[in-house]
Amino acid sequence: FGQNWDTISLGSGNAVIDFIHINGDTVYAVAYKGFWQEGKNTTGHSFDNGKSWIFHTNANDVTPKIYLNSKLGFGIKNQELYKSLNGGKSFTKIPINFKIINITVVNENTAFLTSDNGLVYMTRDHFQTFTTTNCSLGNLEKIKALNDTIVYETIPWDYQKNNKIILDNSGHITII
Repeated sequence: FGQNWDTISLGSGNAVIDFIHINGDTVYAVAYKGFWQEGKNTTGHSFDNGKSWIFHTNANDVTPKIYLNSKLGFGIKNQELYKSLNGGKSFTKIPINFKIINITVVNENTAFLTSDNGLVYMTRDHFQTFTTTNCSLGNLEKIKALNDTIVYETIPWDYQKNNKIILDNSGHITII
């Protein structure tokens, strides 16, 4: 494992933020093209396991976050949630009443979202209703669901305070 690595070209000016394996030889790349503040959010598609890429900028300039298959994806723009049904070529806004920081999607119906109020919201009905979870650690950076019951999240590290997160066996989280 890992003895040989191949370099692949993503084309000029594409800075990849994340890779998402869809299935078989299909891989998507969430990317940014251009200089910071002047560039555009893009989605790259590879149908040959990364040997060649096609990048396109979506019409809404939404930052793609996750794709569930070659068509269905979700993204964020101005702390609002968007959905794509065409592989990231365009996105439509999903109306919700809180601001989004990040999203992780388990399946087409179930997702977890972090918000600007420090709470984590869960939906199991395709973004129609939301339940607030019991995790409120404050400023959450990243969230990732393994399934609909196991979710990981990270908070910014404060080097000046040397924060430590403690999870006791009853599930209570303490930050010291």
